[in-house]
Formats: sequence, C-alpha cells, structure tokens
Amino acid sequence: MDPRNYAYIFKKANINSAVAYIPVFYKYFLCKLADEKGWKMIFLYIPIVSIVYRLILSLKLAKVFNKSESFGIGIFLLPVLVNPIPAFNNSEYSFNNKSSSNNQKSNNKIAI
Repeated sequence: MDPRNYAYIFKKANINSAVAYIPVFYKYFLCKLADEKGWKMIFLYIPIVSIVYRLILSLKLAKVFNKSESFGIGIFLLPVLVNPIPAFNNSEYSFNNKSSSNNQKSNNKIAI
C-alpha cells in the first residue's frame, strides 16, 4: 500500500502525515483513526486474525469518512484502488462517531 495515500488521510484527521511512512506507527494511528483502541494493531500481525480485523478496520474506516459499508468492503478487497478515494476526494473525517451518538442518546435521556 502506498504510504502517500495514508499521509493524506492522516492529514485530514489532523495527524502528522510523516507517521504514514513508519510501518508500525501508521498501523497504530490507522486503528486510532477508525475509532479503535491503538493496542488492537497487534491483531494485524496475527496471521488468520489479521484478515478478519482488516475487514472490521476497513468497515470502520469507511464509516468515519461517511462512506457506505460496500465502500469499506472495497477498501478491504481492493486497497490499491479504493484507498486513494478518501485521501484525494472531498470526504471529511468525522471523528468520534461512537461518542457523539452516545452523547446524543444521553442528551435525549436528560431532556425526557
């Protein structure tokens, strides 16, 4: 995978783009970018588990860029063709999808 794509993706998320050129760090920040815990990057180094976790990571990465699940499957199956799309088009990184939905739920509970 081309680190330049990840450099632009990280730049959209206000992460230093130099991280994309360091293999271990880019996997850590890719997990953080997809609303995962950073330590879960270890799953990317376990042979069979890495395939399943890459699929989960691809789906979550599509979600934070407000793309469909089929786009996430495209990231998983054809990363060379699909990864440049969120890097170079006008899609925006919407961080903390989980926490914002939890805040909305808690705000709704408080309002009721």
